[in-house]
Amino acid sequence: MLPVDIPVYRQNEESGRPISHIKERGISCILVNTAVGEAMLSRFGSGLELLLSEPERVARQNSQLCQPSTVGKNRDEVLEIYRQAGYDGVEKWFKKWLGPKRYVFNLWYKLPKGLRKLIRK
Repeated sequence: MLPVDIPVYRQNEESGRPISHIKERGISCILVNTAVGEAMLSRFGSGLELLLSEPERVARQNSQLCQPSTVGKNRDEVLEIYRQAGYDGVEKWFKKWLGPKRYVFNLWYKLPKGLRKLIRK
């Protein structure tokens, strides 16, 4: 990671708790690993509210920064399908694996957002 002044963590001023615990939406962390990434953030990040922090503080809220994520149970199968049939094969496998749930997801996201909120309550 480059030692750049890129803000990666923010706390609520009133409670002192990380914003991820507050009901706000957005990106909680941006890690920049290369000069190219730094240039992209400088170029495209003008509309972002950026605050400086330490990676250690962010790692407390994000376990994937402390240890690798766990391997999914279907990983080997999906990689083998990809080797044999490419992305089209993986997509076909995923649709079959998802089964009828796929139709429920499609229907759910076609509902108006307000109606989805009422249903969740």
